[in-house]
Order: sequence, then structure tokens, then C-alpha cells
Amino acid sequence: MAKEKAGKKNNQRKHPNPAPTPRSAAATFPIVGIGASAGGLEALKLFLQNVPADSGLAFVVVQHLDPTHKGIMVQLLQRATAMKVSQVKGGTRVQPDCVYVIPPNKDLSLMNGVLHLLDPVLPRAQRLPVDSFFRSLADDAAERSIGVTSYFRDPAVWEQLQAEVIPALLKDRAPHQALRVWVPGCSTGQEAYSLAIVFQEALEQLKTARRHTIQIFATDLDEDAIKTARTAVYSANIGTDVSAARRGRFFVQAGNGYKICKPIRKMVIFALHTTSVASREGGPPPLALSPSANFQSQAEQLLLRRCRDCRRACRLQSEN
Repeated sequence: MAKEKAGKKNNQRKHPNPAPTPRSAAATFPIVGIGASAGGLEALKLFLQNVPADSGLAFVVVQHLDPTHKGIMVQLLQRATAMKVSQVKGGTRVQPDCVYVIPPNKDLSLMNGVLHLLDPVLPRAQRLPVDSFFRSLADDAAERSIGVTSYFRDPAVWEQLQAEVIPALLKDRAPHQALRVWVPGCSTGQEAYSLAIVFQEALEQLKTARRHTIQIFATDLDEDAIKTARTAVYSANIGTDVSAARRGRFFVQAGNGYKICKPIRKMVIFALHTTSVASREGGPPPLALSPSANFQSQAEQLLLRRCRDCRRACRLQSEN
């Protein structure tokens, strides 16, 4: 009996998590979504080693896994953190100071602070489990969300870009002088392709005789994301962000999804590198489009600071 009690005390010390409390609304604490490739284990372990066990944050890890892969991620990550690490089961309510891992061959969504498992609908090559969960996370957090990649996110911004910014940039530009745009942190390419589409539409509205061209340089540190962007094939759920008219003009049917048409694809160059792209391509471009991120609440500011601290610690550890 004494050993059993001691074991319970040690377990409580290792996982200092509050008891679950029922809630009917979305979580009031920050939930951090982490997307990783199959080779991202070491980076995940390094990150979690530098996250305080009592940060007040919850972490959901969505990894690209082989459907037949036996899930041992929980055991491997548990060795790196004092937070409780568990594989998601259907109907799991998210709690702070916990890490949740997606099981193999499943998609994941979040609704009212509860994680739900879904059977994949698309073929393996077309699945985007990270994008799907990030969209779900953003919907659940509503105005408390950080940026999520999608087509024509923040419609008012795209309308202003098409009606005012692009015409102003082209007004005094010689026809042979291409408009160069850089999209850092392009993820899987939706914003870069959105820009190409908006540029094409702006040219048609200007009805100018001059033949302007655009060169869009889109970069990201995630090799898997760049591969997806270059493939330019997206799931059918883009219909929530792309109008039927645009889908008809700028996309072609590709299995159960859509593929960007060739003229739009030719406007964009995707590359796996850092912010040095501008200097390597002949100087800074006249326009840089970056995903927006608004950290307005105290919790969101805390999240940003924590992520910066963890990133700095990971960098220092890797240098040593």
C-alpha cells in the first residue's frame, strides 16, 4: 500500500495537471497546434523540453504518418516533458499543460474545446491533416485565433489589394519591368496562388494595352509544405473560400479536389529557404505579403512570448 501511494504521488508530481472541469464553450486558454512531418520527432522533443510544465498552454501535435504506422509518438514525447502526453481519443476535452497527439490514419478537428477524430475521406496523397486541423482550431478560437493559411483569407484585404495596391504599383511601371512580390512563410501555397489570381483579375480590370508580368517568390522552412504548394492540388473544401467563378477559371478538377491551372502556377516560384530570398533575387521586392497574426489578448501575448522563448532555447541548444 505504501508503494502504491508513493507511486501516485510521483505520478502527480510528474503531471501537475488540474482535474478536468466541464465547459460548454471553447477553451479560454491558448491551444497551440503543431504540424510536423514524419521526420519531425527530434524537433518536437527539443521544443517540448523547453516548454515550462505549467505554462497554461495546451499543445496538439498533428503529424504526417503512414496509415499503417504503429503510434509510439506518445511514449517518445513523454520522455521529453513533464506535461501529460496522450493520444487523442474521440471526444477528448482539451486541458492546459497537456500534449495531445493525433493517432495514425485519422483526421482531427476541434469543436467547443473538444477534439474529435475523423476517418480520412481523401486518398493518402491528397490529405492535408495539418491544414484541416489548423482551420478547425481557428474556427473554434474565432477572434482569438492566430493566422491559418487558406485562399483569400481576410477578403477585405484582397479586395483592397486588387482595387488599389496593384494598380498603383503598375501605374508607372514599364511593360518589360516585372512586378516582383515575396510571400514569406507561404506554407502550402494558398496565399501565393491567391495573389497570382488577384493580379490576373486586376490586369483584366485595368484593360491596359501594356503586357505586365508578375514574379511571385514564395518561401517556407517546411519542406513538406513546399512540396504540397508545388503540386498545387487542394481538397474540395476550398469551395468555402474560393467562389464558383474563380474555381471555374483558375482551377481544374483533380480527383476529389482541385488543381491550380498552369498559367497561374507559372507566376509562382516556391523555394525552401529563409528571408535571404530577397537579396538573392536582386534586391527587395516592391511588395511583401506576409500572413497576418494579431495577438491582442493577454493569453495570446503570453503564447507569443512562450514560443519565442522556446525557439531561442532550441536555437541555442542546437548551436551548443
